[in-house]
Parts: sequence; C-alpha cells; structure tokens
Amino acid sequence: MAAVVTIVLLGVFFLLSKTNNEKAITESKEKVSVGLSSYSKGNFDKAISELKRAVKLDPKNAQAQRTLGQSYEATGELDKAVKSYKASLAAKSNQSEVLYKIAIIYKSQAKLDEAVTELEKSIKLNGQFVGARLMLGDIYVHQGQKKKAKKQYQTLIKMKPFGLDLDMVKQKIAELN
Repeated sequence: MAAVVTIVLLGVFFLLSKTNNEKAITESKEKVSVGLSSYSKGNFDKAISELKRAVKLDPKNAQAQRTLGQSYEATGELDKAVKSYKASLAAKSNQSEVLYKIAIIYKSQAKLDEAVTELEKSIKLNGQFVGARLMLGDIYVHQGQKKKAKKQYQTLIKMKPFGLDLDMVKQKIAELN
C-alpha cells in the first residue's frame, strides 16, 4: 500500500513539475517578446529588465540570452554582453552571428587572439560569413600573419558576395605583397 501511495505521489509531483516548467517557458517567451520590442525602440534598460526575467524563468532560452547580450552591448556593458552571448551559445551552439558579435567586442577591447578564436569558430559554422572573414583577415594583417590574411581575402574574392567592395579587398591583398 505504501509503495502505491509513493508511486502516486511521485506521479503527481512529476506532473506538477512539468506544468510549472511549461508555464515558466511560456512566461519567458512573453518576456522575450517585450524585451525585443523594447530593444527595437531603443529602450535598452527596459529590454535588459525584461530579458533578465526571461532568462531567470528559462536559462536555456538562447534568444533571451542573445538579445540580452545585444542590449548590454548597446549600453556599453561589454563584459555582461559577452557573458550573455556565451550563455546563448551554451543553449544553442550553432550561432555564427553570436560568435561574430563576441569577436567584435574582443576586437574593441584589443583582445585580438580571443577575437580570432571566435571568428574562426564562426567561419567554421558558416563559411560564407563575409563580415567574419573580412574582420579575420584584417586582424591577421594587424598581427603580421600575411599568409593567413591573404587566404581570407582571396576566399572573399572567390565568393563574390553582393555588397562587398571587391576592389578594396584586392587592394588589401596588393598591400600584403
């Protein structure tokens, strides 16, 4: 009899836990929606507030973490932005644009080796990522790694991406010779 009561109680506990988790995920999505709206209107403080609540409700919400990172970045809180971007990557690892955003922050902080690492990961996920290849080439030039820079620039020329000034890229290659 005691075993049956225990099993029934465990079942009830499981159902209540599952319902509470689903409710938290739904509330988190609602907070993300408000956060995104606030972010798009330039109200970054409200966006941060709503997105922090969303993350607290569902720490695995990659979109909440990513947008929180963008909001922190917009307010100049770059270390918090990186932390949020990394949490977004922990929830969903295949986000080449998030890796690129981290690289931009690292570059702005003169952490070029860290920027290179993030850019290489980004390009590994998306070999057609024009901005990541261009920035990586530029950092390689700054670091004196001409061969690596040239390779990135040559890849860009082969890709022929719309909107990229290929003459500028060719000039960069010419300056390396």
